[in-house]
Amino acid sequence: MSFLPKNYTLPTSSSGGNYTKLLKGKTTIRIIGDAIIGWLGWTDENGKRSPHRSKEQPPVGKFEERAKHIWAFPVYNHDTNSVQILEIAQRGIQDALKELYEDKNWGCPKKYDVVIKRDGNGLETSYSVMPVMPTDLDDDAITMIKAKLPTINIDALYEGGDPFAESTDTTDEEPF
Repeated sequence: MSFLPKNYTLPTSSSGGNYTKLLKGKTTIRIIGDAIIGWLGWTDENGKRSPHRSKEQPPVGKFEERAKHIWAFPVYNHDTNSVQILEIAQRGIQDALKELYEDKNWGCPKKYDVVIKRDGNGLETSYSVMPVMPTDLDDDAITMIKAKLPTINIDALYEGGDPFAESTDTTDEEPF
């Protein structure tokens, strides 16, 4: 018997629960739903920092610091084999995804995977975005997406709610 199982390897990333965490290194995702666009600000309520999201830019001074422009959308995270929400406040990632979306050779990022690479720490953190040649998702991923995507209410973020709480959405639209 040994301390760790034979051939044990550490996981490459944390599951992040229902939200994709862009950890140091590469995170591979497939965008599976439309983005919501808004603003994220933070308040200190009874000693606890709380996020507040809105569709409109809040007035200066409403939050502890300037509100950030955000995108949020559902993704299939290949690293965790799960459907999650990715919220992006980093302008460089937004610019790269918008450029891919508008490029005639790549187009809508729901049709291919995207690798987001994080380097550095703190104020020295940088991100790069790289598209991956289109491939079909495996059957397990498709089954999971078809089961979970219709239950996600991404707009719940605007009200401070949980996008994964039970929803009455019965959309028949194919996610990708």
